[in-house]
Amino acid sequence: NQPVPLQEQQRLQGLPEYQLATAMAATTFTSLPDMFNHFERGYELYLSLLDEPSFSQQPFAATSWIYRYAIEAALRAEDVQQAKTWLAQMEKLGDSNLETQTAKALLAKY
Repeated sequence: NQPVPLQEQQRLQGLPEYQLATAMAATTFTSLPDMFNHFERGYELYLSLLDEPSFSQQPFAATSWIYRYAIEAALRAEDVQQAKTWLAQMEKLGDSNLETQTAKALLAKY
């Protein structure tokens, strides 16, 4: 049972369905209270998803929210350097984007 190639996947909210599902899982896992012990799993999903070359090729309008939630997770994990790396990527892709501005405000506290 081979996965469907990215270019053949249905696009939902501007993203291939695999990337959207991964982002939703990462966001859900990193938003759960600590007692559920899923934060690390979610953060690992962000690290792998945002590192995929095909992710950076998606429209920033569709990925900006994922970057912001990933930055929130990085800060919760006390991985400030990773948060700054993702913010730099956001600034390069869309400095005036609302999600970029929100992420900047989050990082201004660090």
